[in-house]
Amino acid sequence: MNTILTNSRQMPFYTDLRLVFEALEDRQEEYNWLITDLVYSVGRVRSSQHDFRYRRSKYIYKNDYPTAALDSEVVWISGEELSKIVYGNAIQFIWGVLSGFKKSTKIDLNDLEAIPYADGNSEFWIDEPQIQHPQADVEIVCWDSTLMLLLSKDDDLTNKFRGTFTDARDLASENKRQNKQINYIREQMLTILWEANKEVTEETLIKHVYKLWHSKVKGKDIDIENTKGQDKVNEAIRRYILMARHLCF
Repeated sequence: MNTILTNSRQMPFYTDLRLVFEALEDRQEEYNWLITDLVYSVGRVRSSQHDFRYRRSKYIYKNDYPTAALDSEVVWISGEELSKIVYGNAIQFIWGVLSGFKKSTKIDLNDLEAIPYADGNSEFWIDEPQIQHPQADVEIVCWDSTLMLLLSKDDDLTNKFRGTFTDARDLASENKRQNKQINYIREQMLTILWEANKEVTEETLIKHVYKLWHSKVKGKDIDIENTKGQDKVNEAIRRYILMARHLCF
């Protein structure tokens, strides 16, 4: 099962892996971790909601545990050492993919089957996203300080995470809902432009589809499966085209 967490007060900043590891009840220590596409910041993140005294963790440090092990383009690290780094610092994971492997799994860092990445990866938003490395069992994605994803073959990890982060949503269900919205907007926008004898390139069309979706539909309770939802979207499309036609189309 795959999960997305975004726009949640339960996560004071994205991504605070201390809260994630606590939610997993420290099961991250059962894995070795391949960390790629990483951007992080240490010592500048604070939260009024959490004082960083994590009660369940056996790790208690003074926010100064060495982080040099993270400073390679490709990082291979045990779950225990990763826990020490995460719990031992006020650290924000801005971008990054953490791929978890069973301890018995061996990989060749010089000849990886896949190099997981976050920045620019559109595969997270398809209907059924998959863990990027074929031998990994879990993948944690930190996305541009705005959201995080948990992709897992172990339902227990997912259930623990969702049990703590009640704002979390099923990623596949969310993607399918949003992709239906985007496809509907594309079809309706194309129809309206065709009726107005206006030609448009696919690149331009997609740009405007996503711009409209982000501004008028994303995050709103609009169900395009019913007439009321369709009417709302259709009116938004007409207004958008009327305002943008002479500028952009």
